[in-house]
Amino acid sequence: MQRLSHGSSIDYSSCALFHYRFFNETSSCYVGITRCRESMRSNFTRREEGYKALRALVCDTEKLKGGFTARNCSDLTKLRECVSKQIDGFDPKGDDPVERICGNLPAQEVCYNESWISSCPMSLPSAVAVVKDILDAIELIHECKSIYGHEGTTSETRSDAVSLNNLAAEVAEITALLRENTQAVVALTDKVKENSKILKQQTASVEHVEGALREFGRSCKPPSEAPAEQPRVVF
Repeated sequence: MQRLSHGSSIDYSSCALFHYRFFNETSSCYVGITRCRESMRSNFTRREEGYKALRALVCDTEKLKGGFTARNCSDLTKLRECVSKQIDGFDPKGDDPVERICGNLPAQEVCYNESWISSCPMSLPSAVAVVKDILDAIELIHECKSIYGHEGTTSETRSDAVSLNNLAAEVAEITALLRENTQAVVALTDKVKENSKILKQQTASVEHVEGALREFGRSCKPPSEAPAEQPRVVF
């Protein structure tokens, strides 16, 4: 389904100007946020980043035009089919529409390449970059990763999970080898200590023998001759 002809008559400058007036520099949610607890303020900060990112996309004439062009450069039929395959097995809890949006985001990014129309006036890398900026802004606004944790919903991210499992197995194997090496080092250290004790005992025995030999040598010396008695002089 070709969509390149759609949106060709859009006045992007007027549209961007409208968005600029509609989107304040910061959202109205700032009112009273300072009274909230830290965890809520941090969540709000992430969403505010998404708001600013979206504002930057729709309030800039060239970026807005690029967004429409990138959107019209995808075959919707191929995109839907690809997304359906990518999120196979995704089961959102309840009927939360935001969770469904979050669950589709990774697949949207992966499938854009497959649904891209080659006759698009924008290069594929440029179009992908624009689409990624839009999806990232949506993800931040809805806090998809921190609230719903929908990572691994695509075949690509599922393969990442398999890689992580393989890595974990390799780490476990290396840990086991390190444990064995540690045990070998401990055994070697104990052996060195034992040899050290034996060496000390042998050294003590040698010193004892040397002492006995010295004592025996002293006992075997001939007695020294007594000095001659001097004659007495009688007056």
